[in-house]
Amino acid sequence: MQTTRNHALDMAKVFATCFILFHHYQMVGVMVTGQTMPGPSFYSSAVQPEDFSWGYVVELFFLISGFVMLPYLQKIRQGLTFYQFYTRRAARLLPLLALSGAVCAAVLVVYDKAYQTSFWAGDPSLFGVVLHALGIQAGWGFADPYLNSATWYCSVLLLCCLLFFAVVYWSGRLGVSPFYGLVFLVFLGCAGQTFHTQLPLLDNGASRGYSAFFAGVVLAALWPLLQKWRGTPWVCLVLLAAAGAELYKNGGRMPYMPFPLTFLVYPALLFLLQQPPCSAVSRLPLWEGLARISYSVYLWHIPFYILLYSIAKLLGQDPAVLVCLPGMLLSAAALWGIGWVSYRCLERPLNQKALAWFAALDPARQPEHV
Repeated sequence: MQTTRNHALDMAKVFATCFILFHHYQMVGVMVTGQTMPGPSFYSSAVQPEDFSWGYVVELFFLISGFVMLPYLQKIRQGLTFYQFYTRRAARLLPLLALSGAVCAAVLVVYDKAYQTSFWAGDPSLFGVVLHALGIQAGWGFADPYLNSATWYCSVLLLCCLLFFAVVYWSGRLGVSPFYGLVFLVFLGCAGQTFHTQLPLLDNGASRGYSAFFAGVVLAALWPLLQKWRGTPWVCLVLLAAAGAELYKNGGRMPYMPFPLTFLVYPALLFLLQQPPCSAVSRLPLWEGLARISYSVYLWHIPFYILLYSIAKLLGQDPAVLVCLPGMLLSAAALWGIGWVSYRCLERPLNQKALAWFAALDPARQPEHV
């Protein structure tokens, strides 16, 4: 069944990507120079602990990823195999993920030579590159090798997809609603974060993914009811106003973070983006084009930032000159350009090749009769 693309989700994804770019630009600046950037703060650290942590924007990525999974409830019930479901996600995420891991390992070697110290705690390793290539570097049971640190989201997303299929498939076999299992995984993710669980398949990163991803699936199921009720926009406005007031009162902090964002703020934002007057902007096709390249932008931003500071050091420049608002904005603009080139020349061709390769190996594929 063909569905219309939701440009409001695309718009939210584009802005979330920009916030992550700003967050990590300031993070790398603090890690390299120990200095915070004057102006708007997107990074909460030991140097500047009182600010809102924009790293929680990742929960919005998970929420959107879960939201668009709802149609697969029916497809899996109708016979979509695990191989077909999972390899489509793997073909989408893994090729560029593997390449970015290898490139980031090389960039870290350059950084180590320039600064005579490791950027992360430890040197890049071959096994770390292999973990990245397989998409199991975080959440699955290995200590994150910290090559391209932002890619923990991709690894946990693949894990969420695996569990999603398992819950939907087995609930169908047992004749019960899949939402029992999906809601359980939401609470499991909340518990993992609350009690700081460090177990295979249930560490902090995996827990963040479970609570937001599976909440996104539940939210999508409730979406038609929310759209029918006339009071929903007003409730969303009240939630955003109350959250904004609490953040302001507490200096960018909220109790029980990131749960208020995942369950209240982000759903309210997504709903209002699809209502007038916001819908006049969110419906623009522009957001679809930017959202398509956002994955490339996301994967390349950490190695780009580390390379930028490495080049500054190798050229004999004070890396602190990069810790500024113009540097952050110019770097973000450059990354969207790099993302466009990466999508056209790397991501899309690699995805197509991976899809064809996986399709040829599909156990359910009918053999050709000569």
